[in-house]
Amino acid sequence: MKPARSLLILLPLAIAGCSSQNKTAAAPQALPATPTAPAPASVSTPSTPTPPKLTVEAHGTYVKTVDAAGNRYESSTGGVKPSDLGVPFYPGSVEMAGGSVIESDPKAQTMVSHRKTNDSPAKVAEFYRRLLRDARVANTSVDVVTQVTVSGKLKNGADFTLVANRRGNDVTTVSISVTRSHS
Repeated sequence: MKPARSLLILLPLAIAGCSSQNKTAAAPQALPATPTAPAPASVSTPSTPTPPKLTVEAHGTYVKTVDAAGNRYESSTGGVKPSDLGVPFYPGSVEMAGGSVIESDPKAQTMVSHRKTNDSPAKVAEFYRRLLRDARVANTSVDVVTQVTVSGKLKNGADFTLVANRRGNDVTTVSISVTRSHS
């Protein structure tokens, strides 16, 4: 029984001795004789994005912006001429207030003229249909509103769209849109 009792007394001491080895700190290692470059570190810090550079120029109804890549965007209201559109204005029509816009971006330029006339939408549509290649015409009538849409290509390749609306006996409003690609 004595050997068993000795074993019971020595067992906790052995366990305590083993666990004390786990608590022992390792001796410091010597530094290398030659300095080495630290390993690249990846540091994640919150960043505020830099807003893109944008230059804006405005004069009356004209606005021009230029972005960081040098792309120009221009817009103006009023002053669209038949030569801008590449088609004549409908005879006897007048420009509506604030009714013309020219927009330009790096890909295309769009000119829009909003006009009015006493003639019917069908008569206005026929005038412009003759000027187009591959003209498509759509007529719509709902209650007292009549609308005619004409679209196609001009001889110079520009995209053309006309929308003529009339409510009852009111004047016909005409929207002419021409878009030319910058090639």
